[in-house]
Amino acid sequence: MEAIIAGDWSAAWDYFTNLLMVAIGAILGIKLFSRALTWLFENHKNLTLALLTGFMIGSLNKLWPWKMILKTRINSHGEEVPFLEKSILPQNFTGDALILYAGILMVLGFLLILILEKVAHKKTN
Repeated sequence: MEAIIAGDWSAAWDYFTNLLMVAIGAILGIKLFSRALTWLFENHKNLTLALLTGFMIGSLNKLWPWKMILKTRINSHGEEVPFLEKSILPQNFTGDALILYAGILMVLGFLLILILEKVAHKKTN
């Protein structure tokens, strides 16, 4: 945006070209991944479901909101950020654990998936 305001059209064109390449790469990546996933589901349904379930279970530790910071580091902006964390139970969390909000969001996520499954089931019939 700054290049356009400054009237530097060659820099603006470079930025636009970079953005276009990222967009093309993202679209191609999504389409190819979608085709590969469709093929895997058609030919190896149980193995694919097991693999994807393992990925989701494995990522739960990263998504767990209640963590105790064991070690910190200084990032490139000079800010202190967590480096090593340990997941803990909400009752052991120092500070406001926001358990009510987490429970509400969990129920909303479950209901959203349930509604999407019902809509998808109606469309197939």
